[in-house]
Amino acid sequence: MAKALKTFIAVALGLFFCVKVLPILAIVLYFKFFFVDHDAMELDKAPPMQNYEQNREKFLDLLAFADRNFPKNLRVTIQSTYGDEYIWIDLDGNKTKFYSNSIFKDSAPGIGEGLKLIGWDKKTFVELKSKLAAINARTIVLNRSSDSGVPWAEITYRYVEHFTDSYQFYAPDSPKLAKLHAKGCSKKFQSDGVVFLFENTTSGSYRAFCSGDDDNKSVLIEKHDL
Repeated sequence: MAKALKTFIAVALGLFFCVKVLPILAIVLYFKFFFVDHDAMELDKAPPMQNYEQNREKFLDLLAFADRNFPKNLRVTIQSTYGDEYIWIDLDGNKTKFYSNSIFKDSAPGIGEGLKLIGWDKKTFVELKSKLAAINARTIVLNRSSDSGVPWAEITYRYVEHFTDSYQFYAPDSPKLAKLHAKGCSKKFQSDGVVFLFENTTSGSYRAFCSGDDDNKSVLIEKHDL
């Protein structure tokens, strides 16, 4: 009798686990692996200014690498994460995107063609990706297009659908940098010519905030000031 009771209890517990516990566990795991942005969670632990301070030499190394290897008189954007790598080249307003591992890859040029256009091989591209990963960055833009009044570079630290945290670099004597400093942007790394930006786009509107020297302070700036 006792043995039968134990068997009954074991079967009942097994059924309860299968019917109640397993579905809940499956739902939790589903959301964990498919809906939680693990990269964003990790990056949340290192705010942009703190990330820059900790990895300053790596940022400057990445900028030097881009300056040496990116073509002149172009605006070049390279993204190397999310399985949607691309090179976006802006030549006198004629923008062309070269994709890899993208839903657009069947209707857009391959990334290999983009590498050829800027004179790169895959080894150089791999080196760039490793430098981006080393500073928790995902995108780099180097703007030296002839239609740009002030050359600049931008490194995106975090990206999700509606906002970016990024670093914009200007020459230390750039009038654009002086204008942003006058707005209240941080001068903590003034010699590097960097400003820390939080850009937010929702429902077609555009808002940009510049981080001040106080980590808890941000200043609203207009799009045309960027």
